[in-house]
Amino acid sequence: MAILTELYRTITGIKNADNITATFASAALVTSPAGTSSIVPTLVDPTAKLSNYAVTALNGILTINPAPLTVTGTNATRTMATPTRLSPAR
Repeated sequence: MAILTELYRTITGIKNADNITATFASAALVTSPAGTSSIVPTLVDPTAKLSNYAVTALNGILTINPAPLTVTGTNATRTMATPTRLSPAR
């Protein structure tokens, strides 16, 4: 099962070129059914600058839409009062 690796994300408000980044994860897989799954941010702060910020971390929602599926019956003909052998319509 493949993990979804491309999640859209935003981090705003960093000052003084502080080296703060974020990773974003979801439990959803490529094989996950239609529905929703959380996108959870985790801040990465290798230079210990987060104490200078009032941090608000908000989860996102990944919506997995159902795949389209079309089923079409084939047109056929049958002659009246004969066995039910169908012939494709022309």
